[in-house]
Amino acid sequence: MGATIKDVAKEAGVSVMTVSRVINHKDYIADKTRVKVEKALKKLNYMPNMNARNLVTNKTDFLGIVVPDISNPFFGDLVKAAEKIAKERGYSIILGDSDGDPEAENGYIEAFRSRMCDAIILVAPRIDDQKIRELSKAIPLVLVDRMISDDDIIQVYLDNAEGAYSAVTHLINLGHTRIGFIMGPENVPNTYRRKVGYVKALEDHGIAVDEELIVQGDFITETGERAFAELIKLPRRPTAVFGSNDLMAFGFVRAANEAGFSVPGDFSVVGFDDVYLSAMMEPGLTTVKYPIIQMGKQAINVLLDSLSTKETVNLRANLKHELIIRRSTRSILDEEQ
Repeated sequence: MGATIKDVAKEAGVSVMTVSRVINHKDYIADKTRVKVEKALKKLNYMPNMNARNLVTNKTDFLGIVVPDISNPFFGDLVKAAEKIAKERGYSIILGDSDGDPEAENGYIEAFRSRMCDAIILVAPRIDDQKIRELSKAIPLVLVDRMISDDDIIQVYLDNAEGAYSAVTHLINLGHTRIGFIMGPENVPNTYRRKVGYVKALEDHGIAVDEELIVQGDFITETGERAFAELIKLPRRPTAVFGSNDLMAFGFVRAANEAGFSVPGDFSVVGFDDVYLSAMMEPGLTTVKYPIIQMGKQAINVLLDSLSTKETVNLRANLKHELIIRRSTRSILDEEQ
């Protein structure tokens, strides 16, 4: 059994309260007394009981962040940005990777809420709006990459419908009317919003929505490959494809290349996110840039401001997207579709 705070006090010849003040950097302590306590701490190799300290201060200096897939560079970049800001402000991040499973997501949330963390960052959560509202009453939280109709919850997001609309409109302006769409998982709100943008862009340009061109995906590279296999079988295949995220667009491009097709020669392809690999692949991927680094930094800063001031912060930040045009798309205005 390790040394207790009483052992340290006895060794230093001071009170337990004085030792506690030195450990927690509270109040003024005379240099001579502080040095005696620090020597005793070192000599006895004293380790503070963090659980006891947390009970007293009601503060852990930990933030929980739950993401659906840390292997996706999009979420990896967000966590890295959030962790940097948290560290600068004296907090550590505990990561929960739900792998897109709502039950796993709930498990991390409960663990963080009950004993580990001062606040929670939910990134693209798959739990429903009501559960989010209930959670916000139990622990400070911020929603990232998700919007709900509640002004009392800090939210940092991008309008996914607007981003998708820009992507599909770009393809239409290049002459494409047969535009495939690789959706994300059905239980993800962003999937619905990106489909809204896809459909609206077609309708606004007088192009009928063809359900055959819409393929279900799962935000991973393999589903982009499967989407290619489905779309290539159509009697009238698409000349362009919009992937709901970059990873699925990567998968589509890889499958097309392996089958002897070219991008953008046979298919123009647009993704969504602008992860760092989008600029490195060949050809560079045209994509909707999601300001994920800015999103992570803003979310953490606003959340920590609210924790430090104990004041309610109302924020619904709708960040702006940008269409990054690279060589994976081309015009077919002079060709017959």
